Amino acid sequence: MRRQTTEDDLRDCLSMNEDLVSNIPVGVCRFRMKASGVWQFDFVNNRFCELTGLSSEDILDNYETVFGLIHPDDLPAFIRLIESVEKAPGSLVWEGRAIVQGDIRWIRVESSPTQMDNGDVVWIGHITDTTDRKKAEESLEKRIVALTGPLDQANCLEFDELFNIEDIQRLQEQFAQAAGVTSIITHTDGKPITRPSNFCRLCRDIIRRTDKGLANCYMSDSVIGRYHPEGPIARPCLSGGLWDAGASITLNGRHIANWLVGQVRNEAQSEEKIRDYAREIGVDEETAVKAFYEVRTMPQKQFEAVTQSLFTLANLLSNVAYHNVQQARFIIELKQREEDLRESEQRYRAVFDNASVGIDTLDRDGRITAANHALTNVLGYTADELKRLTFEEITHPDDRQISKQNLETLMAGHADSYRLEKRYLRKDGEIVWGDLSTASIKDAKGSHTGTVGVISEITERKRIEEELRQRKEEPSTVLDAIPAMVWIGLDPECRVITGNRLVNELFGAPSETNLSQTAAQKGQALFTRSLWPPMEEKPWISIGPEEKRYL
Repeated sequence: MRRQTTEDDLRDCLSMNEDLVSNIPVGVCRFRMKASGVWQFDFVNNRFCELTGLSSEDILDNYETVFGLIHPDDLPAFIRLIESVEKAPGSLVWEGRAIVQGDIRWIRVESSPTQMDNGDVVWIGHITDTTDRKKAEESLEKRIVALTGPLDQANCLEFDELFNIEDIQRLQEQFAQAAGVTSIITHTDGKPITRPSNFCRLCRDIIRRTDKGLANCYMSDSVIGRYHPEGPIARPCLSGGLWDAGASITLNGRHIANWLVGQVRNEAQSEEKIRDYAREIGVDEETAVKAFYEVRTMPQKQFEAVTQSLFTLANLLSNVAYHNVQQARFIIELKQREEDLRESEQRYRAVFDNASVGIDTLDRDGRITAANHALTNVLGYTADELKRLTFEEITHPDDRQISKQNLETLMAGHADSYRLEKRYLRKDGEIVWGDLSTASIKDAKGSHTGTVGVISEITERKRIEEELRQRKEEPSTVLDAIPAMVWIGLDPECRVITGNRLVNELFGAPSETNLSQTAAQKGQALFTRSLWPPMEEKPWISIGPEEKRYL
């Protein structure tokens, strides 16, 4: 007895769950991919049938009927997805177009698998209609493209690209209700943009139901709503003859839409005219006359006040249209500037971080605001440690004054850049030489806000220069100690590179001097070219006038 009760409860639970799933507003299906590779649906709910336009019998008997709904242009991608799932089961997500009862609908399919003991893979799928969302996205994209296009380009913007039509529809209906008139917004050719508000039966159900009457209404709306910046146009309709008024909506002086109100009676209309027009468009005269007398009457003065209010609102919409375009352009330009700034910052950061030379930035007070990896490697500090220091604290005491003077000159606006070789103090106290090139950073007003410096380490170069200087001084010291005249020459003309103290005292500085000529000028013939044969291509050193030694 207890077992029977449990089974009954289980069946009731399953039945309740199936009823619940069958009636939820999301398409649900269950299908299985058998171990043999065959696909088969075994459950679909009511919403799934509505979305596909197929009966449950059609789907359960032949799964290909569902796949046959896929739009031909999207079918290859859908098949590739199915094939990939067959090879390696996994979650399936697909969004594309389907043709349902002749209409193109956007659908989203989501499904996840469960592996069964017999090798079958059971899929629970959900299908949702995303057509409205897709249309909204396409409309938004179209609107953005239109709003950012050139204003002076012909037909570049339409009314429905400038406004949310549902918002305009509410405004139109509220105006029509408050003023006691009919109302509609149309394209410049008279074709409707919004749905009619408060249309009378004569126009809605009789005149506009005929081809000729509808064409005449469109023509009348285009004439009465034509571009007329001086004020509204009020006159009898060129179709049914009722009083109408129109005001143009513009964008930067270009006519983009008509706002029309009216369908009211006054003494200008008569039953005879309605009968004549009914015969002209081919409708029953008595029906037309009866509908004519249902049309609301309105004094001329009151109607003029309504039309003036219409003109004011139309002008407001024209201004809003223009500002919508300007605002869209401003937003796009702002986003573009932000994107350009972001890309510029990325490029700067890439150069800054990866440069092989040190780079730092200072504020007006000389405090370090940024330092790259190369500089931290040279100075032994971390970037955060450097940001707590000033340029003076990392500069050798003997070079601080010249560094400070150059920086003050830059900040005062007397120069835009300077170059300086200076000594830096590493964190460990070691001295390093740097070749510093500094330029000022200016704000949008041209004021100096800081500096950026590029530092190339030249410690090794400075060490080599010092060694060369010391080596150059060593021969002079040795030669000066010799108690005889000693000089060094390199060419047959006896041009001297250097000489010792005694040579300098006798001839003056001998460098680049022809000793034979100098000696002759002083009346001394001690050194003449005849003393030596032509010089070989080797440098030599002479000790006295009669002895030379090759180097």
